[in-house]
Amino acid sequence: MQKKPLALSILVAGAGILGAAAPSLTTAQTFSLEEVVVTARKTEETLQDVPVSVSNFSADDLAALNLTDTNDLSAFSPSVFIEPAPANNGTVAKTTIRGQVQSDNLITTDTSVGWYYDDVYLARSYGTINSLFDAERVEILKGPQGTLYGRNTTGGAIKIVTTKADPIAELNGFVNAGVGSFGAQKVGGAINLPLIENVLAVRLTALQDDIDDGFGSQTIVSNNLPGLPDFGNPTVKRDAGVKDAEMYRLGATWFASDDLTLNMSYEESEMYVTNLLYNVSAQRAAAATAGRSFDIYDDGASNMMSESWADTSTLSFTASYDINDDLSTKLVYGWRDVESKFFSDVDGSTAPINYFMSAFVQEAEQESVEWQLTGTAMDGGLEWITGIYWFTEKGIDNSNSGGIGGYLGGVRSGTFNATVDNNESRSAFFSGTLHLTETLNFTGGLRYTKDTKPVIVEGIQYRTNGTTQCRFEATGANAAPNANTTNCTWENDGTYEFISWQLGFDWFVTDNVLTYIKSSSASRSGGQNLRGLGGDTTVPFDEETATDIELGMKGEFFDNSLQLNTAYYHVFYDDVQQSQLLTNQGPNGTETITFINNATGADFDGIEVEAKWIVTDQLMVTGTLGWIDWAFDQGKDYARAVPEEEYTLRVNYLIPASYGTWNLDANYSYRGEYYPNSSATLAQTLASPQGTIDDVSLVGARATLDLEEYGVTLALWGRNLTDEEYTTSPLVLSYPAGLTTDTVAPPRSYGIEGTYRF
Repeated sequence: MQKKPLALSILVAGAGILGAAAPSLTTAQTFSLEEVVVTARKTEETLQDVPVSVSNFSADDLAALNLTDTNDLSAFSPSVFIEPAPANNGTVAKTTIRGQVQSDNLITTDTSVGWYYDDVYLARSYGTINSLFDAERVEILKGPQGTLYGRNTTGGAIKIVTTKADPIAELNGFVNAGVGSFGAQKVGGAINLPLIENVLAVRLTALQDDIDDGFGSQTIVSNNLPGLPDFGNPTVKRDAGVKDAEMYRLGATWFASDDLTLNMSYEESEMYVTNLLYNVSAQRAAAATAGRSFDIYDDGASNMMSESWADTSTLSFTASYDINDDLSTKLVYGWRDVESKFFSDVDGSTAPINYFMSAFVQEAEQESVEWQLTGTAMDGGLEWITGIYWFTEKGIDNSNSGGIGGYLGGVRSGTFNATVDNNESRSAFFSGTLHLTETLNFTGGLRYTKDTKPVIVEGIQYRTNGTTQCRFEATGANAAPNANTTNCTWENDGTYEFISWQLGFDWFVTDNVLTYIKSSSASRSGGQNLRGLGGDTTVPFDEETATDIELGMKGEFFDNSLQLNTAYYHVFYDDVQQSQLLTNQGPNGTETITFINNATGADFDGIEVEAKWIVTDQLMVTGTLGWIDWAFDQGKDYARAVPEEEYTLRVNYLIPASYGTWNLDANYSYRGEYYPNSSATLAQTLASPQGTIDDVSLVGARATLDLEEYGVTLALWGRNLTDEEYTTSPLVLSYPAGLTTDTVAPPRSYGIEGTYRF
């Protein structure tokens, strides 16, 4: 098949959350479109030849855009939205792609968007806010991923590919350091060590990234209730917006023979963050009483600090072997261990309406093995890949919390302590691309998946008089499954089998223009409602399915000075898994619990546009547009954490000088309003002041000086330059009273950093 002209990866315009800078430059220090290779379809292809919607960030892009953590990625890719979890575990990247999202981060629920680390699927969302330091690239795939990727996801997949050790390269590396507003400081580096020339090398990477002072303060107020933790006794002030992150990585590459390559990557990371939060309804009421408009303040008050910890260890091992010119095989082993805990004042007020008795603890350990066989047939007319995948996981999900209503009724707190001994997934897949002509291709794929999801839940209610009771119904028609009153546990398991698929045609209209149409289907596995009290609330939820139709175009125009990639998609969404807060009658009274059910269905329509225009050798303009519309079969349901529209505009200008090259960057972004996660109907949401997260416009800038002769790059950046005040999605506990915890986003900040390469 004839290879088509290649194009630079889409460097999506800056959204202003982070200052932005230039992409990779040619040796002449001018803007141009360049080749970028991605592995979106489990084989190396150029970005402009892949007939699916993909956004790509190279290592240079990540550094230039100051994309330090995974939660920064959404600002630069349409239809992608990442924010903290509504219950304020600051280590969770709650990720939405094309309207598909999962808000409740439990060990019994899978995510709508899959995170992958060197081809290893990350099953749990806690610990996914992590460093992107020394990553080779990040690929964001949009739409159902049900054929080629280890676990089905209905929204998409985000692949982090770390920089590999290189036996062919000489000793080399870099050191990076910077300081910024609110006591921000970071220092890190990487070194490539060839141990056996052209055969074996290791790469060492380390990073310390801190924000010492934070951008606000949280006043922790004493709750004055006997028998409860008093995190504010005496009343104290804590810094909010603090971060303490460390990351260490060891990579190795061994060219064992001309046909066999072994790669290993092991990473340890630790993250601690605090959030600034408050009760939005109380703030609005106070503002109205004072006769002024509602503003976001840099200080809040609550009964406990919103703080989160996550420790992760991740191992990836890959063996690739070329059997012959037409056949190769690959084995990928993955292991990950993550431990996370967090505190949060869920109601966000100074009254102990809801409280944690101790930190919410979540731990998970997983293993996976994927075997792939890739080949060509029919004299290269057919390219195919097949394989099998196995995944297993064990872990815990422990909480001990209460509320003022239960306390007044004699209940101090209650536990939902879940144990999973063996979440298991097994699947087999096949995908092939048939080259019908020199310019027309057909792709088809199929995957069979079988998942097993067990759980054991301990539910104990602790009363103020010192006694304990089982929290769930143990007998009768409303009994929890397999209830055991001796140790206050119930247990259940479920098996979920489904087939996912993909079909598509792509056509090179010219050497520079690719058009495609494809349809794919993926299912997100069902699971157990670990916070059930019995009866209907302990019924497992079923898998959800997303089936899309996507039409797209990728092209270069005007002597390859304009790159334009567009896509329209429609998603048929069935048995939608939605998290709800329910007030339910248990054996010991009324309790508020989290419950996941399957809504009927929904339809999502969207448009994505990514454009890059090389106006001159020294001037580049980029822009993006994302728009989405949705309709649920039942009018009371609605899309959560789904901004209807977003767009960005970015300008880069190069100034050559005798001592180096300046790159001046300015960017603007807009994100529309959206609805938070809650148990309310759409009508209640629209009628409540806390029911809508306001739109926001952000401006960022960056000035970079590249001193090529000395291997030094210096940069001055600014984020949120207009100092916009905005919040992320809250957890709405009740309507219309509005027990709503809002998390405040960072204000304007500045920083300077430098990199030395050797």
